[in-house]
Amino acid sequence: MSASQDLTTVMDIVRHSVRDLLGSDGATFVMRENDSCYYVEEDAISPLWKGKKFPMETCISGWVMSHREPAVISDIYQDPRIPIDVHKKTFVKSLAMVPIKTNSPMGAIGC
Repeated sequence: MSASQDLTTVMDIVRHSVRDLLGSDGATFVMRENDSCYYVEEDAISPLWKGKKFPMETCISGWVMSHREPAVISDIYQDPRIPIDVHKKTFVKSLAMVPIKTNSPMGAIGC
């Protein structure tokens, strides 16, 4: 990644590598845009939220950026940080989300 010249290349490497490394059904690359989480890219078995924006306070990617720490959730239906209405339309049942940079997160990576 150090040789990457642009954000698009970095996102491509990250989303495919994270999914392969963890053997997950999907991976997302989320960028912070003011008070919103913008789901910029994904690599998944079926569509997730690519191109959509959610308020920081209503999604887990916003939570990890605000708290500057990862979240590992084994059952999304048991965690109050998860907006169930948004997730029940997908295959997601569990997830891990990490902030990009810990001092001042600019985004998050999820799988």
